[in-house]
Amino acid sequence: MERWLLADPVAFQKAVGAGCPADPNKCERDRYKHVVAEALANASVPLLTGVMELAPDVVEAMDFYSAGTHQASIKSFVDDLGSALQQLDDRAKNAPR
Repeated sequence: MERWLLADPVAFQKAVGAGCPADPNKCERDRYKHVVAEALANASVPLLTGVMELAPDVVEAMDFYSAGTHQASIKSFVDDLGSALQQLDDRAKNAPR
């Protein structure tokens, strides 16, 4: 999850008030947790339960197209969500009244 927080550096900056380093593209255990924690330390953001407290603020500011170009799993998620919503809309339009 922390990797998604880094996918849109502009959104991270808006939500946290400090920049974040570029995605290190490494899958070492806890690497992304350390990168996000380091960025938060520089921003002096108080957290009560953990970095996921930031997720709603980062997501609200996120440009999903840009984030998807940096993180393929975000693009897949957005594409799948869009398809699911389109199917629901199609079913609603075709439902008997």
